[in-house]
This record gives sequence, structure tokens and C-alpha cells, in this order.
Amino acid sequence: MADKKKPTPRKPSAAERTPEERRQVANAICELYESDNVTIQSCCGEHGITDRTFKNWVDQDSEIAARYKIAKQKHSKNRKEGIKEKAVDALERLVVGYWVEETETVELYGKTGDLAGRQIKTKKRFIGPSTTAVIFTLKNADPENWNENIQVEMTGEPQVFKIGNQTIEFT
Repeated sequence: MADKKKPTPRKPSAAERTPEERRQVANAICELYESDNVTIQSCCGEHGITDRTFKNWVDQDSEIAARYKIAKQKHSKNRKEGIKEKAVDALERLVVGYWVEETETVELYGKTGDLAGRQIKTKKRFIGPSTTAVIFTLKNADPENWNENIQVEMTGEPQVFKIGNQTIEFT
């Protein structure tokens, strides 16, 4: 006797969902969106709807719209923090220098021209500090000592300069 498989229950389409089901799905999408470096499209795809459907829900339901607004703010804040952290790490590498490992593969051929093997050469190379990054860091970390603003005080006799028919006087 053949086993009859029970049909798997079909998920309701986006249009068939109740407002409460929509809010639950939207909340799950918003939680995923605000917690990771992902797009709203990928979050919607993870939960089986299109981003257009999600935007329609946002337009139709003020509760979903409010939740999405919070998720966008958190997502933006998390991205800024992540970028800031990466920028600080990159600046640190540029200021102190860093090592890179370079790999070169050399193919070795026999007398008959056949490939006899490969030789892998690995070298470590130091990338020195970037002068521009050092200057930037010093100007921002210690502006009192590394500022470009030069103050010149002139005292005493006025200075007169003649350039062609022009006379310029500094007092």
C-alpha cells in the first residue's frame, strides 16, 4: 500500500494575511533590518514578501509605518558606527604602517615543455606610514601644536612696498 503524503500547508499570500499577521511579519523584517548591514529588499525576501508589498503595508498601516521608521533610524545609526569604526582602523594602519603577505606562483616546466610543478613564493612586505595620514591625525588630535594658522604680529615702523606704479603700506 502506497503512503499518501499530506500536502504541505500553503502559506497565505501577502494579500490574504490578517493585519496582525502583517504586523508580525513587518516586525520581524524590521528587527532584521535594524540589526545587520542588510537591505530592506533582502530582509523582505527572507520573509517571503517583496519590498513593494512591505512598502504597501507601511503606507496602509500606521503601526507598521512607525515600526519601520524606528528600524530605519537604528539601521542608519548602526551603519554610521560601523563605518566610523572601520575608518578609525584604516587610519591607524595608515599612520603606523602594516605588513602584507604577497604570494607569487611560478610554474616550472620540464625539458619536454610539460608542466613539472609549481613553486609558491611568499614574501612579507611592510607598507610604511602615509605622510598625509600622519599629518591629518596630528592636526586633528593635537590642533594646538599642529595647526596651520600662523599669526604674525608686526610692530614698529610701517613697511612700504613699491611694485611698479603701486605702493602698498603695512602698518
